[in-house]
Amino acid sequence: PEGWALDREGNPSTDARVRAKGGTFAPIAEYKGFGLALLLSLFTSVLAEGQFDDEQLEASRAGRQTNRSHWFMAFDVGRLVPREVFGARVREIAARVREAPRKTGVDALYVPGDMERGRARRQMAEGVAYEPFIVDDLRTLAAELGIAGP
Repeated sequence: PEGWALDREGNPSTDARVRAKGGTFAPIAEYKGFGLALLLSLFTSVLAEGQFDDEQLEASRAGRQTNRSHWFMAFDVGRLVPREVFGARVREIAARVREAPRKTGVDALYVPGDMERGRARRQMAEGVAYEPFIVDDLRTLAAELGIAGP
């Protein structure tokens, strides 16, 4: 779709192969999104001693091994603000997000974890739905391992 990708000159593109031609994905939220993406890419490349995004892409295109890296960060929230205060504020902000005005046709707004908790509640009440091939595979595996099954 328009606005999702940029060609190698930085112009909007609807070409699905734009990255293979030297383009890139467009940053979400324009310059602010670019800034956040750049910061995270610096963390996952420079701090972790890996290749930067374009270096990974170049190596991959040339058939060379990429030096992908990962970066993890943890905060001890209690050293910054009392945990109770932090938790209360997060719950308050999450409630405001969920209650914000919605566009026509949008039934609900979610914060991270809402959909997963909803799915878990449904599965606890109704059971977990599996595709028939998964059940067949599990039965085969159980038989191979000598485990009695239904």
